[in-house]
Amino acid sequence: MITRANAVTPPSCMSDPTDTTRWYSFVSQNIINIPSDMRSYLMDTRKLADYYESQMYRQEVDNIDEWRGRFCSIPDTAAIRYIVYAAGVDELEDLHQAASSKNPDISYRLEGNRFAQVLKENRCVETIDYLLFAKACEPHVLAQPNWGNRQTRDFAAMAALIKRGREEFRVTKSVFIKHRYAYQMIRLAHYAKDYASVLALCEELMPKLERIQSIINYWIIGHKAGALLQTGKRAEAAYHYSLVFRHCPSKRESAYRSFDIRTAEEWKSCLNLCQNNEQRATLYGIRAASPASRSLEDMKSLYQLEPKSSTLELLLLRETAKLEKILLGKDFRAPRYPQPAREKAAQYLLDFRDFVHQCSQEGTVKTPVLWQIAEGYLTVLAGDYYHARVLFEKARPLVTDGLVLEQLETFDMAARIGLMTLPKDVEGNKAWQEIRTSPYYNAHTAFERFFREKAGNLYRKAGMKGMSYFCDYGLEDLALNPQAELVDDMLAVCKKPNMSSFERELVLETQRQNIEQDLLDIKGTDFLRKYQLEAALQCFQQIPPASLKQVMFNPFTERIKDCVRCSVADSVLYDKAQLIQKILDLEFQARATPDEAAKQYYLIGLAYYNMSYFGHCYKAMDFYRSGASWYSMHSGKDVFEKRGRPNGNHENLDLSQALKYFEMARKATRDPELGAKSAFWAAKCDLVSFYRSPDNQYRIGSRTIPRISSKYLRYYDLLNSGYYNKTIFYTEVVKECKFFAYYARR
Repeated sequence: MITRANAVTPPSCMSDPTDTTRWYSFVSQNIINIPSDMRSYLMDTRKLADYYESQMYRQEVDNIDEWRGRFCSIPDTAAIRYIVYAAGVDELEDLHQAASSKNPDISYRLEGNRFAQVLKENRCVETIDYLLFAKACEPHVLAQPNWGNRQTRDFAAMAALIKRGREEFRVTKSVFIKHRYAYQMIRLAHYAKDYASVLALCEELMPKLERIQSIINYWIIGHKAGALLQTGKRAEAAYHYSLVFRHCPSKRESAYRSFDIRTAEEWKSCLNLCQNNEQRATLYGIRAASPASRSLEDMKSLYQLEPKSSTLELLLLRETAKLEKILLGKDFRAPRYPQPAREKAAQYLLDFRDFVHQCSQEGTVKTPVLWQIAEGYLTVLAGDYYHARVLFEKARPLVTDGLVLEQLETFDMAARIGLMTLPKDVEGNKAWQEIRTSPYYNAHTAFERFFREKAGNLYRKAGMKGMSYFCDYGLEDLALNPQAELVDDMLAVCKKPNMSSFERELVLETQRQNIEQDLLDIKGTDFLRKYQLEAALQCFQQIPPASLKQVMFNPFTERIKDCVRCSVADSVLYDKAQLIQKILDLEFQARATPDEAAKQYYLIGLAYYNMSYFGHCYKAMDFYRSGASWYSMHSGKDVFEKRGRPNGNHENLDLSQALKYFEMARKATRDPELGAKSAFWAAKCDLVSFYRSPDNQYRIGSRTIPRISSKYLRYYDLLNSGYYNKTIFYTEVVKECKFFAYYARR
């Protein structure tokens, strides 16, 4: 009957801050035209491993661009990349010989490489000498299997290369090449962890190169900053990292992660090293992005120094997104954070919104309308949806950028949902429908979840618990552990003559008019497992027979060994209505013909056992059976936690009703065979009672035989008595059931 979830099924742990599956953001990172590396640094959207791969690529691109500019853009990028990064030593030596001789033939491996041809034709021996030097340095500065272990590096070879580099630097005429020799030497000293040499080389070489505009400058500054940091000069290191951060995109995130200021004195010293407001603004921008920073104070300082900073606008978005995570829909969404954290965020929001309002009104920021829109969204987060919409309405005519307009409309949609009330008439229903058909609503997948959370809160306040439940969960969730109040509430909605469009959507099903049949199935099945047969039958009789016959059973079959997944070839099968009617008929026959009552009781006991968690017809009483419940059997519980399901999963573990009928059958019969069968099935029920008892120390799944206390062995003892141990059934069960065979031999 129930074959699909009728609504989105969210996960549980809604108040767990580490659970990100229910969190979503309406803040777009794409509305500011700024490099992606800055966006990822501030918004923290990229994994560190991904960053390092992209950083290496960006660094390579920057370097190739400089090489290409040096040679008047004649060689193409691929040709330069091959010579600088991929060519082997033998190829470079061949190229060196070709450039040093008169009219030699270039190596066949480089014949099609335009950069190699340019180097040969212009006899750029000095350049090729550098490329060979860089190739010699490469093994000492690239990642190794035991990264960071000094013993894996050849320090003598690295020192020799630094010495060689000094000589080449002295005799080289090209400042472009000198720059790269300096970088290679400083990098070698860095990876040799000789930080004093790093600083000495920078002091010696950089003054000779300071007028050169090159990306290499910032690579060198990065190594200098690292050496300063390693020698305890954090303020100076932080200042140099800030220079790299501002001017070198390929090293920006590395510089940010290495920035390390720990005290107010160090911060003051770092600020004092700055030569202009631009550098000071960069420091505040870096510190503002730190997770432990007082971002608002740093943003205010940055605003005073450089109000048109793109970093300031990214910080605006980042702080808004942080507040959104805690406060979005605070009046109707389940809280994700503890009350103290929400109170602190609410207070910070008020202070932050005041600053945002100041920036939007003064108009000196880069994009004033963006700050107006952000102020509106912060008002949404404060729960003042009406005022937020007023702010959006004022900002709308000022927007000229399509992406910014899309952001405004997205924020406005969140405010519209926040203002929703339960539809009481056609107009109210129309308002809900207009929200759900808006292109902005459908452009953002999170709005469906946000809308349902708001609607669920409204229904909950109105006492419509079923509708509230179905805003968050579906039939499959309800079927795990049916709650009568929820089922009845939803059945009432199904019968409403004037359902709203949203209510109709929740109860519509593709194969029939609505979910009423599934709800009746859930309700009837719940009655059945509570052994309220007449009430269950009344529910199933309201379902068309064709629908009921989709699932058929025969729980009146005997099987000595339990096998819940094994099919049983039966010529007679029953749907749930027929099954209940059969049990009622057996009850009637037992009362009408006492001499035959034992057989009827035995069949009823079989049915109840086989429809339990342990039988092959468990689906008659349960929509979901979890094998994992075995491992918590000793808890004595019937309901087990299941992630994402608010009421857990109910398992049919109580066999007291089946035991009752087996005992009635055993006492009512004079047939030893039927008595032996009844005693055996009663023993199986007692075994389950043992598994569910707190005294159970048996490990489920063990190959050993459990040690069962005497109070759970009464029916095993009966089977071993002289009255039953001569029966044919006794012989069969000893062969089939190892448990019983063990107890029979005791």
